[in-house]
Amino acid sequence: MINALDGVVDDDMVAHTYGRAGHWEVLSVASQTNQRMVIGKMPKLGDFPAQRIDCTLSKEQSEKLVEAMEILWIQFGLRM
Repeated sequence: MINALDGVVDDDMVAHTYGRAGHWEVLSVASQTNQRMVIGKMPKLGDFPAQRIDCTLSKEQSEKLVEAMEILWIQFGLRM
């Protein structure tokens, strides 16, 4: 995931959760503040099978989800 987000190998050790909505999770890495990845939400501990939810979205839907997360961060006075 770090490579897909163009992360810096020596600096980015993990993809951070930027936000969650419904069945989706938006990830980012610290070195690439303009890159986001939308994936299926992580399963709860003890869920069977322990796998991420299939989150088929169109490109436009993914972009809208990321835009909504960015608006929420701004509304709460944070900039990531």
